Amino acid sequence: MNRSSSTSSSDRRALIKLVGFLALLLAVTVAGYFTISALHHREQQSWRVQDNMVTDFFSQEKNSLNTLFIGSSRMMCSVIPSVMEEELPGMTCFNLGASSQMPDTTYHLLCAALERQDPDYVVMDIYYGFAAKEHDHTQSTLIFKPMPLCRQKIRMFFDLFTKEERELLLKTWFNPFYRMKNAGIYNLQLSLGLTEEAVDTSGTYEDRGYFSLGDRVVDVAEMTTQHTVKPETYEGLSETQCDYIRRIAELCKERGIKLLFVSAPMTPSYIPLNPVLDRASADVKALCDSLDVPFCDLSASAEAIGLTDAHFADRIHFNRAGAEIYSRYFADYLTDIGFYSIEKGN
Repeated sequence: MNRSSSTSSSDRRALIKLVGFLALLLAVTVAGYFTISALHHREQQSWRVQDNMVTDFFSQEKNSLNTLFIGSSRMMCSVIPSVMEEELPGMTCFNLGASSQMPDTTYHLLCAALERQDPDYVVMDIYYGFAAKEHDHTQSTLIFKPMPLCRQKIRMFFDLFTKEERELLLKTWFNPFYRMKNAGIYNLQLSLGLTEEAVDTSGTYEDRGYFSLGDRVVDVAEMTTQHTVKPETYEGLSETQCDYIRRIAELCKERGIKLLFVSAPMTPSYIPLNPVLDRASADVKALCDSLDVPFCDLSASAEAIGLTDAHFADRIHFNRAGAEIYSRYFADYLTDIGFYSIEKGN
């Protein structure tokens, strides 16, 4: 009896030690994962463009925003929320524009955003270059990864990614050991001088979704050479992206949200070099008309607004000075066309 009791007690102690060891191993693994990933993430600064925007948005007080700006990097680098709110009393806004964001990704990001906020207005940038592509795994992943776990993230996983892409996400991004290995290898290479630190070429995060490209100015001569040798091509809008634009229009209509589609100005010197702009803009306008949603096409309006090449960081993105001028102009434009009502506020 005593021998059996002693054996049982010894087994319990052994089990407790095993459980304790496994718990410690798990704790060390998790701590190591987050530490190494944080170091890796700090070096890979360009990844933080999307991460900061998404993280900051979902940390905003619930139902505290009455206006969302969303779309590609042309929105990300053009509308400054603080300037918009200064010009339009009652507006509380966030810029959800992101690098290379295509309408399919915009739809899922907007759906997730509407689980957190209940805006009166949504302004979406439509860049024909992205509306003409069927699918792009990379840009979808940039938004998917930092998005917090929610119903829409699960829907996005199954709706937007192919079977092969889902398997890749499960093997890589969802696999902490894979991420630890890659982060560890990167930081080891960095410490040994075998690789260079990632350089932030995406600008700096400034104010609720807005990313400044600083005081960079487009090199018109270089731009002319580049786009004369490789002229822009366009073969029509993608049926897939058109379908997601329709979904966005229907979603806003169901929620009672006023929706405006817009195309931000391009560098004045680039307009005569763009052989597809008129045709592409006409296609976008026809789509918007069919959805009964206004389309504000400012693609070729830079000079009329008072913008020169000196206000652009490249052919389609503003620098900080250009974004401020455009934001003040666009704020007035929204009230002039009757889209935003100052009296309504929030």
